[in-house]
Amino acid sequence: MIRVNLIGQIFERLTVRSYSHKSKWGHSYWVCECSCGNKAIVSSTCLKRGNTRSCGCLRKEVVAEERSTHGDGRAGKRKRLYKIWMGMRCRCNNPNAKDYELYGKRGITVCQLWEKYENFREWALTHGYTDYLSLDRINPNLGYSPDNCRWATNLEQGLTKRNNLHITAFGKTLTAVEWGRLLGIRAPTIRLRLHRGDSPEEVLSKVNKKTGKPIAIV
Repeated sequence: MIRVNLIGQIFERLTVRSYSHKSKWGHSYWVCECSCGNKAIVSSTCLKRGNTRSCGCLRKEVVAEERSTHGDGRAGKRKRLYKIWMGMRCRCNNPNAKDYELYGKRGITVCQLWEKYENFREWALTHGYTDYLSLDRINPNLGYSPDNCRWATNLEQGLTKRNNLHITAFGKTLTAVEWGRLLGIRAPTIRLRLHRGDSPEEVLSKVNKKTGKPIAIV
């Protein structure tokens, strides 16, 4: 009996197509189709933990990238710009990434041009990149692309964060951060509720754990 059915779920480049077998140690294995077209049989543990993210093609690409002429991704000597590129792609493309819920799951993507590091590097070096600046999306509701990104200080980045959105509810207008401090609701919770399309009052209402219904704030 399969404890958890993973058919149809996507893990990085792998889409689970069917159940394969259970090992003598009780681990479930699944037939997965890679985005490159190949198939692989992977255990539930490796899929959920992100240990196996492709049929093997991803590792080959990473090795090739590390050996490429730019040298920025060489193991043990990765440059800051390369790490920024890797982090951007990870939080948008990897469902197991820590921040995926706030990026990839929310529809934030990396443009096709920037899927290749050399293109991203060229843009960065011709648009003001320094080791003291961070990659910032001008419109936080759109993805990563040359038209929507810039290099900014931490202060400049803070001005575009969705936390600074003003919310009017219960007769007051405050920023999301201010509402969170006032009501004791975590900022990520407010962001997710806003994205879900809840009304301002619903966004800023606590939930009764027993009934599952919002508690009105007066």
